[in-house]
Amino acid sequence: MLSLAELKHLSQLDFKDIDKSQLVDIREIYLDPDAPVEQRMSKFIEEVGNPYMFCVGKTPVRVVFSKTGETLDNAIKNCFLNARMAL
Repeated sequence: MLSLAELKHLSQLDFKDIDKSQLVDIREIYLDPDAPVEQRMSKFIEEVGNPYMFCVGKTPVRVVFSKTGETLDNAIKNCFLNARMAL
């Protein structure tokens, strides 16, 4: 298991800091839905290496959390509301 310091370091990496061809495709990771959450988290981190950077197919993904605490659901809703207002 990664330490908090290692996780913090991984969260600060940028795509320019890594070889994108080394990213793990998360479609190839199987997590038992009946396993406890902690066990699934552990297995995911173990298999993906960096939980903040991975691929979905050929698309590289970088996970970044908002410092404002806004949820993804609210961010998406606001995006669509603002797009509709612009029409």
